[in-house]
Amino acid sequence: MNLTHLAKTVINRHCDVKSFKVVAIALRNGTPICVECNRRRDGDGNGRWSYHAENRLIRKLRKRGDLPRFPHIDILVLRIGDGELRMAKPCAMCAWELNFTTGLRHVDYSTNTGDIERLF
Repeated sequence: MNLTHLAKTVINRHCDVKSFKVVAIALRNGTPICVECNRRRDGDGNGRWSYHAENRLIRKLRKRGDLPRFPHIDILVLRIGDGELRMAKPCAMCAWELNFTTGLRHVDYSTNTGDIERLF
C-alpha cells in the first residue's frame, strides 16, 4: 500500500482536528508497523489543542513494547492538505522526543513541495 494513501485513510477515519491533519508512520524495513494521527484533546470541540501524531506514535510503540525491541525503526511524518502533501516538520518538542527515543534510525517528513526531507 502506498504510504500517502495510508496517511489519507488514517486522516479520514481517525483525525478529529479541523486543520493541520498530521500522520506519523513507524516503518520497519519499509513496512508500516504502527500509525497514529494528531487528535483533539480539549472538550469543547474547537480543536485548538491536540496531541501531536509523533508523540502519540512514540507512546503507542512504547506501550506495545516495540521500542527498543526493534532496533531500527524509521518514522515518516506526513501532512495532507487539499489532497496534497504539506509541511509536516516536527515541532521542537516532538523533534527533541524523537531524537532521544532509543531504537529510531531516521525521521523523515513531508514538505510543501511534496518532497520528503530527513530530520535525522
